[in-house]
Amino acid sequence: MKRAMWVLVLLAAFASVKASNLIPNPGFENWTNSTTPANWTYETGITVEQHSDTVYQGSYSAKVTLTTTDQTNTDMMSDFFSVIAGKNYQFVFHVFDNDYGGKVRLAVHWYDTNQNWIQSDWGDYSPTQQVWQQVSNTFTAPAGAAYAKFGYRFYDTAAGWDGDAVFYLDDMVADTVGSPVFVAEGEAPPGSGVTLRSTLVRDRLDIAFSLPRAGAVSVALYNAAGQRVQTLWQGTLSAGEHLRHIPVHLNTGIYFVTMSVDGRTVATRRVVVVR
Repeated sequence: MKRAMWVLVLLAAFASVKASNLIPNPGFENWTNSTTPANWTYETGITVEQHSDTVYQGSYSAKVTLTTTDQTNTDMMSDFFSVIAGKNYQFVFHVFDNDYGGKVRLAVHWYDTNQNWIQSDWGDYSPTQQVWQQVSNTFTAPAGAAYAKFGYRFYDTAAGWDGDAVFYLDDMVADTVGSPVFVAEGEAPPGSGVTLRSTLVRDRLDIAFSLPRAGAVSVALYNAAGQRVQTLWQGTLSAGEHLRHIPVHLNTGIYFVTMSVDGRTVATRRVVVVR
């Protein structure tokens, strides 16, 4: 018997509204080689490796090893992206830092129209925990700013420095405060028979899904801690196309839309909200 295919597509309520993430290669999915993530550069006080075991989302993360106590040589930066002077920007990144020997914090470097440096703003230090953590900061683009770079600086914090500290970095988001940002990349897990995409527009999700046969469907929203925030829709449906309009009121953060059919979770997709 063929495996039935369950399809869930979350559609934008307004075609004119687009997802926006200013950072190039924000999830380290693209690499020039195993030590060079596309659109990123780094200094000699750290090493960077493509990593596929400890990953927040997608196929890869960046494994960063701090090898020096010289904090003037431990920066990692994205390529330039455009900004508008006077605008407030929200910056979010995810880090797995369970090494008490070091800390990392984000930096935003601002540049003028000729890409001359104006100033840098510094964010919060990473927490040391054996789980993925989200770190978020808001900064205002200074007068004269036309470009920015998203960056990291790594610090040794061990009382008796042992020569290294290891961090894993993944999904970053940057956009103006007040703009909903969604990230919904890639396909459902192999073998699940599911195609899942999600789009958040303002305070509404339009959920469209196609059922090849009748079944009990549940679509729920979870926060980054795994707590159920809202049951978006549930009920028994016949085979065919279905559309539901779901009002949502979400604060800035990471959320997951999960679809279950007949009690089996068939797909999960991430939604990043920045307001």
